[in-house]
Amino acid sequence: MYVNTLPVRIRNGHKFPIPLENESYYHRHQPVEFSIKFKSPPMVQSATGMIFLTDKRIIFIAYEPSSDGFENFYVMLADVVSSVKQKKSFFDFNSYFQHNTIALEMTLRDKTSFNMSITYDDEDSEQKGIFEDYYGMLLSWATKTKPEKIVGGRPLSITTLTSFVSDDRPDSAYFSTWSTNPFRDGEKPPAYS
Repeated sequence: MYVNTLPVRIRNGHKFPIPLENESYYHRHQPVEFSIKFKSPPMVQSATGMIFLTDKRIIFIAYEPSSDGFENFYVMLADVVSSVKQKKSFFDFNSYFQHNTIALEMTLRDKTSFNMSITYDDEDSEQKGIFEDYYGMLLSWATKTKPEKIVGGRPLSITTLTSFVSDDRPDSAYFSTWSTNPFRDGEKPPAYS
């Protein structure tokens, strides 16, 4: 789990995560309200921004830093040893909004525990369902694969990274990944095809 350490690329005024090698993006959506509550030391961070789900990570990037400096968050799926869906999010006192909120209690291999909530707008409830479907599938895959056998869990090479950050040609693979095909190698589950 990492807070405010995500390498990002700014393109047309928007921030995007710099992908890991061979990382496939399955879901991205905005706007979402994102909150994390750390158990030790006790702390809550929240902001509005964009959520990304890949075959390797859950990523959040805030539109603007919060008043306490919270800008981004990511967790490696292979590090998750427990992920329990909560019936009520830790910050939402009004159950009216619960149908659009995903609330998870997570524990990582290093024994770090935290709660995470992602709230979608009312009209985006289908997107919440898509996130949940992909999350279950990807978490199952990532936690069954031994971390040392996961291919591409390291950052991109400097040559590839330079191309990704600087290449704005429409015929470039790096350009099309973000502009025309946000899912890359991912496919929609049958329920959403």
